[in-house]
Amino acid sequence: MIKKKIVIIGAGTLGLFLGSRILKSKKKNLEVIFLEKGSEKNNFISKSDIGKSLYFKLGTKYLLNLGIGGLSKLWGGQLSKFDSEDIKKRYWGINYAELNKYYLRIYSIFNLHKGFLNKIKQNLKINNKETRFYFTRWLPQPNFFFFFKNIFRDSRVSIIKEIRDININFKKNKATEIIIKKNDQTNIQIGCDYIVLCMGVFEIIKFLLTNKKNSPWWSNKNIGAFFQDHYSLKVGPVKIYDNKKFNYFFFNRLINNEKVQTKVKYNNINALALSGEFKPSKNNYQSIIQKLIYSLKNRMKIEKKLFTNFNLILEIKYLFFFIYYLFKNRIYFNYHNGIDFFLQCEQSPKKNNKVYLDNKNKIKVLWQCSRTDIFLIKKSLKKIDEYFKNFNFFQINFNKFYRTKTNQIKKEMSHTDHASGGTIISKNEKTGVVDNNLKIWNTKNVYICCSSVFPNSSHANIGLTSMAFALRLSDRLKNKI
Repeated sequence: MIKKKIVIIGAGTLGLFLGSRILKSKKKNLEVIFLEKGSEKNNFISKSDIGKSLYFKLGTKYLLNLGIGGLSKLWGGQLSKFDSEDIKKRYWGINYAELNKYYLRIYSIFNLHKGFLNKIKQNLKINNKETRFYFTRWLPQPNFFFFFKNIFRDSRVSIIKEIRDININFKKNKATEIIIKKNDQTNIQIGCDYIVLCMGVFEIIKFLLTNKKNSPWWSNKNIGAFFQDHYSLKVGPVKIYDNKKFNYFFFNRLINNEKVQTKVKYNNINALALSGEFKPSKNNYQSIIQKLIYSLKNRMKIEKKLFTNFNLILEIKYLFFFIYYLFKNRIYFNYHNGIDFFLQCEQSPKKNNKVYLDNKNKIKVLWQCSRTDIFLIKKSLKKIDEYFKNFNFFQINFNKFYRTKTNQIKKEMSHTDHASGGTIISKNEKTGVVDNNLKIWNTKNVYICCSSVFPNSSHANIGLTSMAFALRLSDRLKNKI
């Protein structure tokens, strides 16, 4: 039997990040093993291979990637903080001051610069308590397979790949060994002190449900419940009175080789958190130019499709955009095709929105937008509409959206593949799946490190907050060893 201190199941985005932070400990008896279904090669699982519910028809094509690095190979690397209002809405087991300290530590880990947004903030002076501008930051290297690949050179680290099935054996609610069956039918036994599930929302829920028999969580009825994703919707067209000023404030820029994007958000403890951004009605290859320059400046692995489209950039009508971005670090948009305002909004946590398994153990998702959420979205948008009237260089036409009937909005609504919930943090096992230390209720040493523990999802991308909780968990595990 192999014996290890910590077993991390899933060598994806959070698994690699968590392992890298645990290994910062200088303790010699620390040994970490990763268990991964895939290998170095990508194995993207299409949503069409999983289910036929509404959720799987929306958003991006892929649900997960069985391979080292996971979905970070598709992630853009956008980082956005949650607000203090988000932590007050539900039980998170952490206060915002503590959470913010982890945000700052993550910026330091990834060498993200401080204080460079002050000049932009000074020019966007019109803010109030509920509605304000904010800035999302982007990792120079969002592919964690490249960013953390050196951890596998550490003598304290090992990895088992291409795994078909994993089972955990318990003694008095303590996980004592893991039984692994590989794709080649070989079986491996691993003794462990601590186990962390990092396989992503859907795989973690599937793992807990298929391993429910004789497990400490067999009676927990909250597994899979309170599943959420951000709503996404085009709200209305934008009329611009001053192109230069609008472009300065609202379109992406590079500062010290770090990509920054300006957005607006509305957040109130009694409402749905909502954020919005401006996008061209037609792409005109600006995003291709932007990705290409960003990749070149940060020495990232460039996608093949960028080179496929590179000949289009060399056409005279696109060459201007390319040169402008190269020298100004800004993406200049062609306003002749129009600009639209898009919203991204949290979903109210509902127990009947859930992930479950059918009789063939295939993942199914019950995901629906409620009429109450649509009412709250319109209410929040009216606050943003009032806020935007303070600016005289653009105007958004919200009228058509306000007149649109609820059922039509539901049809136009999409999601953003920011899956969260399903194993939420709670004060007791009657209302959730993990405690405030991310340990599964009734177990002594099994933890979940994933956005599945989020009780609500705010207005923003979930990557930064997921890493903040991973960093917090790494501190606790290092102290236990």
